[in-house]
Amino acid sequence: MYEIPRYLNKPLRYIGLELTEIMFAYMGIFYAFMVRSTLAALIWVGIMIWFVKYSRASPPGFLKHYLYAFSMFELEHYPDAQRQNFIE
Repeated sequence: MYEIPRYLNKPLRYIGLELTEIMFAYMGIFYAFMVRSTLAALIWVGIMIWFVKYSRASPPGFLKHYLYAFSMFELEHYPDAQRQNFIE
């Protein structure tokens, strides 16, 4: 007999951050390394703190919907984000 984990529906976390937050952290580290600027790194840390607070207060999946609204991400089986007239 084995023990069932207590929370099956919690998001995957690594060092306290979710996967999207880790992705943004790596992007910031890469950008600060490429431009060799500590100011860019500090600005990115501020953006990360704001994003973590905002993402924890928002429902799951909000990032995909924002990217869809700005036509940067395409959801399957949905019309284009900027389409106004629909032909049925």
